[in-house]
Amino acid sequence: MATRSRWTTQKVLRHPVTLALIPAALGVAGWALNRYAIERDRSDLRLEVQSLAQGVPLARPAPAFNGEPVFCETAKLTLLLAHNRDGKQPVLVNAIAFRVEPVESESRLAASACEVDPLQTHPYGIVLRDTYVLETTRTRRSGRYIESAQPDAARDVDPDNILRSGSKARSILLRFDEEPLAYDVFVELKTTGLYRAWFTAAYDVGGSRTSATQKFFLAK
Repeated sequence: MATRSRWTTQKVLRHPVTLALIPAALGVAGWALNRYAIERDRSDLRLEVQSLAQGVPLARPAPAFNGEPVFCETAKLTLLLAHNRDGKQPVLVNAIAFRVEPVESESRLAASACEVDPLQTHPYGIVLRDTYVLETTRTRRSGRYIESAQPDAARDVDPDNILRSGSKARSILLRFDEEPLAYDVFVELKTTGLYRAWFTAAYDVGGSRTSATQKFFLAK
């Protein structure tokens, strides 16, 4: 019986109709597997503010607002961009914007508590490589990118997209098997009051998306 059954199976597999259907069946199976992989792929952008700290020395302890720390005049931080590694689709970052808005409620109280050391008013810890220095007043924002310590390696950038300098803009491609990118950032407040600041990103991963970092407070 086993020999007959094997012969019958081989005969069926050799039938012209059966042989013609095998590629189609494999194609359908491959399509289903690819479809499942695409639907399961949850690739996305990690956009984070890390190592947030006071950027200039203070003469007295820093104030707080609604239980959150307030950074006086200058905050320093690391802006991290990375693939979330929950899939294999690359992430293309097209723009990173620096956002800031005034906080009216009790702003004078928080701002008046800031007292910078008058003998050390310049930001400390600036590394002359892959560093952004962003400035803001109530009505205007500006920024510079320091690529390296070379004299001509610093350039103005657009606060609405710090990846743009003049007429030139660049994008950042993040792959699932690559290390995160990290930029040192100094945010300097040039006007009195209490302000809320954060970063947003416009990027593409299977379609256009946006993301935002945590918000933090600046005062002067």
